[in-house]
Amino acid sequence: MVILVNQVISSIQQNLGLAIIKAILESKDLINAIETDGRGKKCVKAIALDVFPWNGQINLSFRESNCDEANRYSIANWKYYCFVSEQSSLVLMPIADQMQELWETPPTGVEQDEMAHLLFMTAAQSLLDKNVSECLNNFGINAPYISEGIGSSFFEYLVLDGDGSIRSNYCDIVRANRTTERILRILEFDARR
Repeated sequence: MVILVNQVISSIQQNLGLAIIKAILESKDLINAIETDGRGKKCVKAIALDVFPWNGQINLSFRESNCDEANRYSIANWKYYCFVSEQSSLVLMPIADQMQELWETPPTGVEQDEMAHLLFMTAAQSLLDKNVSECLNNFGINAPYISEGIGSSFFEYLVLDGDGSIRSNYCDIVRANRTTERILRILEFDARR
């Protein structure tokens, strides 16, 4: 059972990354209509991937540059909230269904909120995929690729827990884990010399 769940999670991560790109491409008219700044870049400062495994819902939203600080993480208040969802993009629907099935019937010893946590981490990994960054940049959205360094950026990638069990941006958790893993590899290499 554990191997099967691992394979499903791996499949979701890979397929979700591709589905995000396809959903963005399907939304080209909306994206092309977003205001640009003086340098020709879209006035977008964040992308959010909302995942609600308990409802079988997935959606993408953009936060504009002029969004006030009070609404920075209030995704439902963004002008481009839910510009694409599993209802409007058929590529997202099977993934939303898979996530809901995993949440409804987690393996023995795993609680539903823990499965949701794993699915949020998987979603964050997918959103932070280099190909997603490249796709956004092709539309004039200045979305840097977040690799293995802490770094800082004016652009945010967001995956939040809709029921608030863990009040963190899962993309930041993934970034922190990537950095930690890189540092540990360096320290392990240095220790062997």
